[in-house]
Amino acid sequence: VDTLKPQSYEARHVPTAINVPEDMDFVKNFEAAVQVPKDREIIVYCSSETCERHVRAAEALERAGYTKVLRFAAGLAGWQQSGFAFDSTN
Repeated sequence: VDTLKPQSYEARHVPTAINVPEDMDFVKNFEAAVQVPKDREIIVYCSSETCERHVRAAEALERAGYTKVLRFAAGLAGWQQSGFAFDSTN
């Protein structure tokens, strides 16, 4: 789950990621976009290790009862540094 703003997601995102921007309604928006069991593995990320969006999103999902929430702390910067390709909607 890409937790960044739609403009960022449109420019580049991890392949197969969905965009649910981290905000006050994150869990509600996540559940509207993705119908998955609460024990399904969910990976959240943002731009880099200094970005806190994925941390807040993961905590919100955990409070909502999701039990397998993983945080890809390196984010887009780490993905690029590893040489992996991005997708875009542009």
